[in-house]
Amino acid sequence: MELFEALEQDNTEGGVEVTRRAQLDGLPPIKVVGVGGGGCNAVNRMVQASIAGVEFVGVNTDAQALMRFDAETRIRIGDSISRGLGVGGDPDRGRAAA
Repeated sequence: MELFEALEQDNTEGGVEVTRRAQLDGLPPIKVVGVGGGGCNAVNRMVQASIAGVEFVGVNTDAQALMRFDAETRIRIGDSISRGLGVGGDPDRGRAAA
């Protein structure tokens, strides 16, 4: 079994677009977790690239940033530490929030 198969699709400009889709039968699930502002931004780029066969998760203390996160699974942490705001890149506050 090949890991990927090529799919031909007509695009809107009249040409043929070749994309790759993962064959997921028998393969372990893939999850990408973005933590904090930078991690969630990186995961957002992956979501926008329409990577197939991957579940994306965002974890952040910043409630507003999570609202702008494109993936379905969002986990807000550290309510007692940051009260829904970010921790400003402070690793000690981030660790306490986790």
